[in-house]
Amino acid sequence: MEGKTIIIIKIPNANRQNKPVYINNNPITGTFKRYHDGDYRCTKEEIKVMFSESTEQSKDEIILEEYNIDNIDKETLESYRKDLSYIKEITTNGIICRIKNVYI
Repeated sequence: MEGKTIIIIKIPNANRQNKPVYINNNPITGTFKRYHDGDYRCTKEEIKVMFSESTEQSKDEIILEEYNIDNIDKETLESYRKDLSYIKEITTNGIICRIKNVYI
């Protein structure tokens, strides 16, 4: 690579409201997902989910001002953390993800 110019282009993930992102003006054939080992065409079901999620605010994005840590049931939280501590591998779409640490 000596004497050559390398150009690095970083493309951030689109937020939920801007998905699906597709090529050739066709969301059905032009929508892809990027995984570690390549890009894969999305299924029609995945594309439908993206469209439905893009039109509404996610419940996970809403800040509930009237709640605080005291509203979390301690037993449920501990049970959740214990369950997560047993997970070694999760397989999704053929890709194995490892959970090393879970902090809450």
